[in-house]
Amino acid sequence: LHYIPSKKAILAGEKQLHSTTHIVTEQLDAGPILLISKPLNVELPVSLDELKNNEKLLDEIAVRHQEKLKEIGDWQIFPLTLHWIAEGRFTMNNSNNVFLDGTKLDKGYRL
Repeated sequence: LHYIPSKKAILAGEKQLHSTTHIVTEQLDAGPILLISKPLNVELPVSLDELKNNEKLLDEIAVRHQEKLKEIGDWQIFPLTLHWIAEGRFTMNNSNNVFLDGTKLDKGYRL
């Protein structure tokens, strides 16, 4: 089965998932964060311990969460990020600090 980003978060016991947009760097998902989506609550039909022992069910749940996260997260923040970049609302200084409308973003802007 292919890589499912939400699977790692679910296994780590995260209660909510978010989508993020960030500045691309050489390391995967390591660049400064621009926007953070509204949260998606993790809903498990069985305990986390049961999921850890049932790879098929874990994958099904992770895929379901990933698809929902695309709807409420990715599809909302990706166009907004591009729009704000086009408007010049995001800036970055020589120290790789990101600013939105002149205000420093330490960990991205939460919607």
